[in-house]
Amino acid sequence: MKRGILILLLIILGISQMTAQISSLIGEYYLQGVMETASGFRLNSDSSFDFFYSYGALDRGGKGNWKVEGSQLKLNSFSSGSDAFVLKEEKKISASGFLVRINDANPFFKKYVHGFVSGKSHEEEQQSNSDGILHFSPGTYDSLMLMMEFCPEKVFRMDLKGNENNEFVFTFDPALMEVVFQNFTLKIDSKGLIGKHPLLVDKEYFFEKAE
Repeated sequence: MKRGILILLLIILGISQMTAQISSLIGEYYLQGVMETASGFRLNSDSSFDFFYSYGALDRGGKGNWKVEGSQLKLNSFSSGSDAFVLKEEKKISASGFLVRINDANPFFKKYVHGFVSGKSHEEEQQSNSDGILHFSPGTYDSLMLMMEFCPEKVFRMDLKGNENNEFVFTFDPALMEVVFQNFTLKIDSKGLIGKHPLLVDKEYFFEKAE
């Protein structure tokens, strides 16, 4: 009987300590040591988190759930993400060449799209002009890749084998600027969080907890 009570007390103590640890993590954490960059995490009491990143005129963010596993914090987005580009139209036109058009309400982003086409005899890379147009040389291509410069981790791929069209019109996915977290891990430190940054150079960073 006494042994059972002791085990129960140990379980209650363990749960209390875990609850206290989780409660102590709630708050805001700010990236340290990176000039001209504002970034960090907010851990909310409902086990959700908000991520923010600001560099110059560029702002990105993300949301999801957080949980504690031992001495580590693990982050996962609410969704697994989506393609950066949405195909709106494709057709065969008489104009020479292979055209990709970015039609979007944001005139700033559409001039920062990089494209790459590949075929059996030819590969070519282009950047969109101020009108959001990428003009490739005439040819038969097997694949198309697109990437927006401010979201380099999101690469759109399209199979063109057997496709005789030479004009493709895309728009940006509404969640283009959303940062996706999949089992993203940070080490819990007495003064904050330590680990990689989802958008910066692959090394460890320190996120200091705000008082």
